[in-house]
Amino acid sequence: MAEQNAGPMPDLQSARVVVTGAGGAIGSRLVRRLAGLGAAVTAVDLHMPDPGHRLDGVTCVAADIMDVDTLRPHLDGADIVYHLAYLMGEEANSDPVAAARINTLGGTQLFQTCLEAKVGRMLMASSVSVFGTRRDYQPNNRPLDDHAAQFGAKGIPVYAAGKIYLEKVAGHYLSRHGLLIGGLRPGAVIGCSRSTGRAKTVANIVATAASGETVQLNNGRAAFQAVHVDDVVSAFVALAAVTPATLKQSPFFNLAGDYATVQSYCDEVARVLPEARFEITDGESDELFGSSPFVADDGIHRLVGFERRYRSLNQAIEAEAGDLVRARAVA
Repeated sequence: MAEQNAGPMPDLQSARVVVTGAGGAIGSRLVRRLAGLGAAVTAVDLHMPDPGHRLDGVTCVAADIMDVDTLRPHLDGADIVYHLAYLMGEEANSDPVAAARINTLGGTQLFQTCLEAKVGRMLMASSVSVFGTRRDYQPNNRPLDDHAAQFGAKGIPVYAAGKIYLEKVAGHYLSRHGLLIGGLRPGAVIGCSRSTGRAKTVANIVATAASGETVQLNNGRAAFQAVHVDDVVSAFVALAAVTPATLKQSPFFNLAGDYATVQSYCDEVARVLPEARFEITDGESDELFGSSPFVADDGIHRLVGFERRYRSLNQAIEAEAGDLVRARAVA
């Protein structure tokens, strides 16, 4: 499929860029994309790939997000820092103390270190989980725009609270200290399997179906919004070119994606993979994360000029299925 207009293309040739959480689903792809655009990339994660699987020209740093002494030399004078290192939703629920250390204290420490290191701009992953259930909003306030009230997702409250906190602290560093901070609020990220987070409920459906296993789900009526991982990466790259004035006006952009229920998403997977088998019960919740599935992406289109490559769930599912076929052929 031909690349769609993804908004302003930044000149990243020789730009110094640091990516935290570089081993994750989004981070690993972002590192590859930035390196391909000519950036000098430092990839930071507690669990870095083996040397034989690392990209040429990418500096890999195995470090905890709180390890200032290790991180500081790589942050000094960096043009852009992408912050993607978080404990995900279900894991945050299970260990709130670890979530507080990594997600809130770790993020705040990184803001402070970036300020002291004179980083050009910092772009972080927030989440649509900052928004509450649809019942928290009046019907005339839906779909929710970039500036909608933040009540927090009821199903992943620890993770959601951490995202709300970091957005507030980002505003503090922007207004008081002039540190240029912005970011994205992705919906459920699809297009790749994952082992962590509440979004793995839907993220693993295509891979499980393609493997020949029966997809078993107990929340078929739960609604969500899904966006392909490559579109999240492209949006992060586009934010590198956004003017400071735009980020100051609207620091965080929704990238929620397309509406579906778990059942309707599986129906779409079955169209792409006719041999797929499913066992799905309705469940009790009508929202996958306890967060409204009616979030608007207008801001990133209007202010950034970004357009998603995968304009429908069908396109996203077909792309993932094709990737799985190619991966099996290589293996």
